[in-house]
Amino acid sequence: MMCWLLLSLLSGCWLSPKVETGPRPNVLVVMWDTVRADRMSLYGHSRKTTPALERWAEDAQVFEHAVSPAMWTVPAHASLFTGLMPTSHGSTAEWIWLDGYHQTLAEQFGQAGYATWAYSSNPYLSDRTNLLQGFDTIEMSWRGHLSTKTGEHTMGKLDPHDASVEMGPAWDSFYKGRSWPEHLTMHKDGSGVGVEAFTEWLDAREEDAEPFFAYLNFLEAHHPRIPTREARERILTPEEVKAGYATEASLFRTMAAMERINTFLPEELEAMRGVYDAALLELDDATHVLFEALKARGLEEDTLVVLVSDHGEHLGERRMFDHRWSLYEPLVHVPLIIKWPGHVPAGRTTDTVSTLDVFGTLFSLTGVGAPEGVPLGDLMGVAPERVHSELAVPMPRHGAIRKAYPDLPRATWQTRYHAMYEKGWKLLRLSSGKHELYDLNADPTEQRDWRQREFKKVREMNGVAQQWRDGLPAYDLSRRGEDDQPKPALSKTDPERQRLEALGYVEGDP
Repeated sequence: MMCWLLLSLLSGCWLSPKVETGPRPNVLVVMWDTVRADRMSLYGHSRKTTPALERWAEDAQVFEHAVSPAMWTVPAHASLFTGLMPTSHGSTAEWIWLDGYHQTLAEQFGQAGYATWAYSSNPYLSDRTNLLQGFDTIEMSWRGHLSTKTGEHTMGKLDPHDASVEMGPAWDSFYKGRSWPEHLTMHKDGSGVGVEAFTEWLDAREEDAEPFFAYLNFLEAHHPRIPTREARERILTPEEVKAGYATEASLFRTMAAMERINTFLPEELEAMRGVYDAALLELDDATHVLFEALKARGLEEDTLVVLVSDHGEHLGERRMFDHRWSLYEPLVHVPLIIKWPGHVPAGRTTDTVSTLDVFGTLFSLTGVGAPEGVPLGDLMGVAPERVHSELAVPMPRHGAIRKAYPDLPRATWQTRYHAMYEKGWKLLRLSSGKHELYDLNADPTEQRDWRQREFKKVREMNGVAQQWRDGLPAYDLSRRGEDDQPKPALSKTDPERQRLEALGYVEGDP
């Protein structure tokens, strides 16, 4: 056993625990879209943003430093569902689609006899991108029979004093006319509706039905953020609540600020962060209802739950906003909690791990067969020696910014990034040839770049990182099928393309 352990440590691989025989568990993946770990009280944030989750996670495994393999929705989800890095699965800003030849978690569990069900609040998690390939039943907040409920719920949260975002009734900004009608995001905040739909699906199943593999995507933390006044007042002072409603935080302004145009005052940044924290509290409330529903139906002991985020969010650090153009910790350090009573030990893991390894871990814990040819990590085994994240293809500037400011340097945000974590150090490799080095143990917010004083370490880590990149399986373009085609790019008038534009993903220019 010791020789195998030594081999694992040297190679960076994970050892899989022995899978117990017996009834297979249900699997529930809860996606807190656009959530950074450091704003959660579960991870030490001063505001009580996640009180219910803290209680639920007392007998769960909490990963203190989980890193996403990508920093925005499409590549991060494709990695979660396929176990492949963005360079290998090919789902990027240039190809917003998951090719059908990939074997996803949902497909593998479905083939093993699981019922598969998904709820999405994010238009990128739909048939438009094929990221939900393999789910038998897919419910969407903006389409079908749930859309009326989610629309009423989202619009019902709006406060008449909210002048902060495009949906706000009091929004009357210099940027008006450069954004979009509020109806394009009116179905965004539907976590409560998604929980209700899931529990109704559970109740409609036969008592001896096959186990389920379910995925729920909640979007409250994504721009435009409109947490209820009640949520704000639970964790913010009256002055902070007022500032949150008054601070202009439209997507156009935040994108302009990233171009050094009309930047934010420190008090405005704090107001934006308070609104973000209130949105997390709403997620906490909805997820508490979800977990209580499992318990009430006697499913808690028989369900393996993974709570994770696809990526985080810039909230003014380095004058950056949204989730674009970097691999700094606000974008890639995400929550990861795994709970299966009696099977997953409770505790907190301080090692750096990758959410990519959720893929292999679910196969290891459940005994469901994994697809061939995919490297499998295991979060329940020995921690990897190194963890990686990629910005393989940069997202373009928002179209409205390019139209309003046509003289901006075109190459400013065209850098590709590769981050490698090793023993507390983080190396950022930029396609421009520049490198950055951070000691995360002493400097978790990446304030001091050590590349000049630790030149030898930079050189050594860079060599290892390049070896890793050279060894990645290549994206196989030849395996694309006739039906593989990113749908959002087909029609500028498509309502779902417009929703993606409203969320800041798709360019608004012709």
